[in-house]
Amino acid sequence: MCRIFAELDYGPLVESGRVPAMVTLTYPGNWEVVAPDGASVKRHMVLWRKRFQREYGEPALYIWKLEFQRRGAPHIHLWTAPPISPGRSGRGFAQWLSETWAQIVDHPDPEQKARHRLAGTAIDVRNGLKACDPKRLAIYFTKHSSPNLHGDKEYQHIVPELWRRPGRGPGRFWGVYGLKKAIAVAEVEQNAYLAARRIVRRWSRSQAVYSDSGRRFPTAVVPRTSTRLVTRIDRDTGIVAHRRVRRRRTLCDQGGLAGGYALVNDGPAFAVQLARAIT
Repeated sequence: MCRIFAELDYGPLVESGRVPAMVTLTYPGNWEVVAPDGASVKRHMVLWRKRFQREYGEPALYIWKLEFQRRGAPHIHLWTAPPISPGRSGRGFAQWLSETWAQIVDHPDPEQKARHRLAGTAIDVRNGLKACDPKRLAIYFTKHSSPNLHGDKEYQHIVPELWRRPGRGPGRFWGVYGLKKAIAVAEVEQNAYLAARRIVRRWSRSQAVYSDSGRRFPTAVVPRTSTRLVTRIDRDTGIVAHRRVRRRRTLCDQGGLAGGYALVNDGPAFAVQLARAIT
């Protein structure tokens, strides 16, 4: 997910003059009635896209991620650039969003539907702006629910019991709509590739920062840590000593000749510097 998001061309969004925002779509308290399986949520998203294009005369552009609340209810995070001008109905985006999403979900209980209309959506401009540069945007969704970096939020990845039955699974947890990749491929000799990989690895380590707890996290990659117990016996005294050693490996390093990747804000400029270094 992190790599795919980093390869996208966000020009149509960031060059539109609109303010990026994190849009959240949630479900009512009695969510099992309207979202009994993952396919129901995906169907709601298809309907939402169709209504968006009908209202604003343009396709919706966004990246998304599916998560779950502690009560098991699904919710969807979208990073997008909401329209500034009112749509065909004359409503602002926030009003249109809350009313349209409640209509799409269409809870049969009038009271639940009314509450959902009031609290079923959220637009967070602050977090949208936090993730507005390419590198931060690529890692935001990865770090958003990581228990290693932001506390214990792993529950947001636990699929509710209702969706664990055969044929009711959640399907994809993340995706892209309306945005295309912007990548360029260059073939190099193996020696040049090995030199480039070595340079990128050293550059990645040089970008590392320290957290408040003293743990060293590189800003260019997403770290994963593992702990193992090391036993040592003193030959002179025979005393057995134990200590825990924390090893760090990176999700982006696949080992061998498979390579890996680094996240930067200006890919073309970084590639030019890398080419200059290996030639």
